Amino acid sequence: MAQCSSNQTASSPYEVYKTVNPTGTGGSCVQGEQLYASTIDLQQNTTWRDNSDKVLNFSCRIEYPDYTMNLITTGSQSIRFAVRVMEAFLQQNNQNITSTLIVNSGEPVTLTCVTGTSRPAPIIDWYIGSQSIGSGTSLIFTPSNTDHNGTIYCQAYNTDPNIKVDSNKPSLFVRVRVTEAYLQQSNQNITSTLTVNSGEPVTLTCVTGTSRPAPTIDWYIGSRSMGSGTSLTFTPSNTDHNEVIFCQAYNTDPNLKVYSNKPRLIVRGVYNIYIYIYIYIYIYIYIYIYIYILSDLL
Repeated sequence: MAQCSSNQTASSPYEVYKTVNPTGTGGSCVQGEQLYASTIDLQQNTTWRDNSDKVLNFSCRIEYPDYTMNLITTGSQSIRFAVRVMEAFLQQNNQNITSTLIVNSGEPVTLTCVTGTSRPAPIIDWYIGSQSIGSGTSLIFTPSNTDHNGTIYCQAYNTDPNIKVDSNKPSLFVRVRVTEAYLQQSNQNITSTLTVNSGEPVTLTCVTGTSRPAPTIDWYIGSRSMGSGTSLTFTPSNTDHNEVIFCQAYNTDPNLKVYSNKPRLIVRGVYNIYIYIYIYIYIYIYIYIYIYILSDLL
């Protein structure tokens, strides 16, 4: 309340002028208009009619015309009007966030809720979807895989808790670093050795745990690159015998690679099969000759 008063006694009423344009219990008038009043009574958080950032002076002038010489007392008081918060938007590292916010699971993220000119300072709450996650101008949170595709935003109000403004609502893309990989053949885990036949194609799969985005996967036999992709089809040769085969995977950082188990290849050569055939034929002939000779002796 701005009040104009005097403890002097005068036979005629003193005159009070104000040059202010408030809205609220004090009424309103055109700026510069003189209104006779002894007080201006404004509610807390009264705003200027266009919600602009306005500072005006309440001028108080008291005249005592019955004195031999006019006695004039003048004083003023600044009145600063409230400004309702009208907008809010998200920033990260002083950069505006658009439609998507890319974050890493388990790594803290700092965001700022920026509002336009407002008085008093707004109350700010933070949400992921409908879940409240904090309050204040800045938010530090640690995203998890369950936050993926959720929307994050701030909500602000000041002069009226029933009139709130929401910031933009970018969707969260939560990157999950690949942390494990292992080999399978026909949906069965491969242990310490992998037995294959020389010259016969083999298909293996590199299985990784939960990760986002999909990891880049490379294949090796020893130090020799064999290809890339989730699956590998290769034709082993005798030179691969006793070599290790494995896959390596990465996604969020190419410097953070994970390796699968490294089973040793046991390559059965084709020549071994022929040896067995020759042995069987030799035994068969030997038995035939033995029986033939034995029958002649009898």
